Amino acid sequence: MVDRNPRSRLLVAATITRYFPEAVIVEVGDDIADALREAVLAQVVVGIFSNALTARIFASLVRETNERVPILILSDTNCKAEVIEAGATEFLHTDEWLLTGSVLEGLLKEKTVE
Repeated sequence: MVDRNPRSRLLVAATITRYFPEAVIVEVGDDIADALREAVLAQVVVGIFSNALTARIFASLVRETNERVPILILSDTNCKAEVIEAGATEFLHTDEWLLTGSVLEGLLKEKTVE
């Protein structure tokens, strides 16, 4: 999980562990280089951004690193089209963050079907 705001990471991590109690969540703060290293082995990558440009760049870099990993971008900026085009699998606006667990559940199910 990538985000410079520890409170946001805490809230999203709590939502994820509600759905996946056994989940191992690796928080890398805002260090995108660390995130890319983790993305190689990740089951799913979650990025939390307030800036559409940063979200697009992040999605694109992760996709180049691991073309199969599901990428969920969370943002308070409505940039769904841009991040999906850049390689993200799914997007949630700030108002929808409580859906993070169910969205990840769907992404992981799709991944196992492939």
